Amino acid sequence: MDKKNMLKKGILVGVGIAAYAQEKAKDIVAELSREGYLNKKEGQRIVRNICHEAEKSGKRVAGIVQKEMNAILKATQGKKGKR
Repeated sequence: MDKKNMLKKGILVGVGIAAYAQEKAKDIVAELSREGYLNKKEGQRIVRNICHEAEKSGKRVAGIVQKEMNAILKATQGKKGKR
């Protein structure tokens, strides 16, 4: 797999994590609202905060994945040259 494809996949992992967290947050807040634990305004605020944090976390994960993939690629390219 080339570096461009690995980078793309790393970014997609981060985006996927953020999207999953956002969906789960919406589901949980909707359930809490139905059960009367939250009003609509509180629920929206919580979802907004969770989505913001999920986006930040997704970007962090994508950065970590990218860094690790670069290290792996560098290591494997070094091994090819030693053969």
